[in-house]
Amino acid sequence: MVLNITPDHLDRYPTLDDYAATKARVFTGLHAGGLALLDAGDGWTEFLRARVGAGRLVLVDDPGGARIVGPGPGDSLVLPGGDSFPRRALPIPGRHNSKNALFALLAARHLGVDPAACLRGLENFHGLPHRMTFVRERAGVRFYDDSKATNVASVLASLDGFDRPFVLIAGGRAKGDDLAPLRELLRRSGRALVAIGESADLFYPLADGVVPARRASTMAEAVEVAAALAGPGDAVVLSPACASYDWFKNYGERGDTFARLVRALPAEK
Repeated sequence: MVLNITPDHLDRYPTLDDYAATKARVFTGLHAGGLALLDAGDGWTEFLRARVGAGRLVLVDDPGGARIVGPGPGDSLVLPGGDSFPRRALPIPGRHNSKNALFALLAARHLGVDPAACLRGLENFHGLPHRMTFVRERAGVRFYDDSKATNVASVLASLDGFDRPFVLIAGGRAKGDDLAPLRELLRRSGRALVAIGESADLFYPLADGVVPARRASTMAEAVEVAAALAGPGDAVVLSPACASYDWFKNYGERGDTFARLVRALPAEK
């Protein structure tokens, strides 16, 4: 399976085409009884499907493949052949995680895993560290650590269709991504922006005329400012769209620091 192709790791590949072709090599050994899984909505799917070769191809998030059915909390994850699983069984938020679950369910069922075991797998999966990990709820505000989101595509995947308005903490060591899509994301669903790190001056203008924005010179200041900007029913999300190396040794240390500071906030505003 290839979930997506987004601009990344281009310090190691001459072009994005080379990067995509390298990912496509995962299908080289697929045999006639194998299964290939691709995201119907990804812009590189046609490029990838031409390289699948043997095996059965199923598209995820596609009316004729595996799909998400229903608006909102009542969504179901439906597989070709009729298997259906309630979206609410998966404890982690985000439409991208619904798609991730479809990939996992398709693979598991292909390998003969019983539907009841698949459902238990959904119910007991609480996410991986620093990937939209729920940290705490305080005064009606939910805090999420998405420090692993080190490029714009990852932030969009995490927050497009998010279930509540959010204060976004973003910035760090920039990778040269086009930041413009984040402005539209803030326009649709943002409550405010807190710009951090070396690239704070690149992120701050994204909020101009869209949502309130602040700069923070430390993660501690960022957490305090974001908490003050958020109200009941909102979320505060660290989803930086940048590498962490300006302030931290890696994204894990960045996320751990954020989570520690959030847990240290007093119980009430």
